[in-house]
Amino acid sequence: MINILPSSQPVAVRRGFTIMEMIVVIVLLLALLALVLPAFVSIKRSSEFSVSQELVKQAVRDARGRALSSNSDSAVVFSYNPENGLQLIACTRLGSIIDGNLNNPNDPANPAVTRDVFAPVTGRKPVTLPVGVSVRGYAPAFKVDAHWYEPINNGGNRYATDEPAWVFPETDFYSRLVTTAASPQDVGSDRQTFMVRFQARTGQLVASEPTAAVVVFPRPSASGRGAGTIAGVERLDLSTDVAAQVSAIIDRPEWAGVASAAKPFGQRDLLGDDSSDTVLTRSVGRVALYRERDLAQALGARLDPVSQTIYELPVNYKAALAGNRSNRTVYPQYLPELRNEARTPLMVSRWVEGFGNLTDASSNVRSTGARPIIYSVHPLRGELVEEVAQ
Repeated sequence: MINILPSSQPVAVRRGFTIMEMIVVIVLLLALLALVLPAFVSIKRSSEFSVSQELVKQAVRDARGRALSSNSDSAVVFSYNPENGLQLIACTRLGSIIDGNLNNPNDPANPAVTRDVFAPVTGRKPVTLPVGVSVRGYAPAFKVDAHWYEPINNGGNRYATDEPAWVFPETDFYSRLVTTAASPQDVGSDRQTFMVRFQARTGQLVASEPTAAVVVFPRPSASGRGAGTIAGVERLDLSTDVAAQVSAIIDRPEWAGVASAAKPFGQRDLLGDDSSDTVLTRSVGRVALYRERDLAQALGARLDPVSQTIYELPVNYKAALAGNRSNRTVYPQYLPELRNEARTPLMVSRWVEGFGNLTDASSNVRSTGARPIIYSVHPLRGELVEEVAQ
């Protein structure tokens, strides 16, 4: 007989999670994430910093290697712009020009000087450091002067002239629009940086130069340039081989001297310090690798939202680049809270050097917080040697 009576055994009922149980799981996951995330961020930052160290070391090695096998000095030049961050650019010396006030060579404010000219090595791409990692170069006392990292109107003093300074690549804090084709130089003096330079054939470090050199980083703008070529030489901003065009300008002796109606452009106008296509640069023997956020925190400042450094850029940065000369807002200047503080140059230098008290120059107490890694360039071997913190 078949039993058709209902079974007395309980029937299992499948149920889902209650809201309370889901909340508990989510809270536990968030707590776990809160524990793991800082460690992950720390590992990531440490990895990025290690990568940056190797990139800088390799760039310096490459520059010395090129110098050893060349009849021209070679260098790694440090550049910065908000779009790409800190970049290392392989450059070579192409020759020299006479720069300064050619109408009055003895002008004490702007005397005529012989200036070496560098340009990027053709075919070599810039090396870009991870976001947030920066490099500064060491300038001994009195190297900062009226031309190299000079005080800027509305920009304040970023560096003291009579004290050692750790300078930042100020290659892109300038307006890209000029007023006339006959004066393409009216914003160029705002651009300056530093390099590690090696002597041709010997590979020895060029620790200092009698006068600052220039490196040609063309202004990415057609404003004020006129024709696509000048007496057969292609405009620098249009050239696919900047080094070749720079050499063509240097190799024209008739372009030396003061510009005139018959010669509207001269070597000084196209390649001198005032040209908006050039950046004034000096060789350094010490460089510091650091995180920009660590510097800002030590100074009690914020990072500028546009530049992601302690330099200020307008919110409408790209539009401001095209502002006219009389109304432009792009200058090499620190954030307001820093440029209005007279001790900022001292504070930046002491933080880089690893001191804890940033405002007392007599204090030798070392910092226990985040510090840069400082390298000295060996004068003969050309390698970067990490300085041991005292």
